[in-house]
Amino acid sequence: TISYDCDTYGNPIEAYYAETFTPKVALYDGDTFIKYIDSNFVVWEDLRRIDYSYGLNLKTAGCNRKPDNNWDSLAKILNPLTYWTNVYSKDCYSGAYSLSSSESSLPFPIMNSSNVNGLSWRGSEDGHYFFTLLVIDPDFSYCTLKTQFSVSITGVPLLVSTQFLIVLSTTLAFILVLAATYFFHPSKRKIKPL
Repeated sequence: TISYDCDTYGNPIEAYYAETFTPKVALYDGDTFIKYIDSNFVVWEDLRRIDYSYGLNLKTAGCNRKPDNNWDSLAKILNPLTYWTNVYSKDCYSGAYSLSSSESSLPFPIMNSSNVNGLSWRGSEDGHYFFTLLVIDPDFSYCTLKTQFSVSITGVPLLVSTQFLIVLSTTLAFILVLAATYFFHPSKRKIKPL
């Protein structure tokens, strides 16, 4: 079991491990729904789990150049709220194409409701992830819009070694039960001497 603050993260959102997950972000004023947000946002895992990935890299996102910052390095050094601003989320689509092969495989962490980017799960077991989401589009709001949420991943298949052990132990148990009934069951047949 996992325990966490429901007031902070809310009820967990259930997601299937084999499907890409993109949060659907809604804007509220108190308890009043305003609209769904279609602007750019980023998410990061609060417990620093690394067994998930973004669905797009710089090349598949259509970037022409590497962003002015190194998102992975900054994430390890700084508080994400301090580096995810419009200063650091500069457009990677403008300018001449200048991505090297190593840069083109860098993750593209910016998501919105209209693109295909999302989170993919690489864990070997079902689990919980605790995310912070930050809207980074400076044209959407001058306020810092952020929220926290939890995702519960289900449906991760057992490891092959675990499956093998289950099948092997079940088969051995079945053979032992058969052998025990054969040897210890009283027989009503009598053997006639020759």
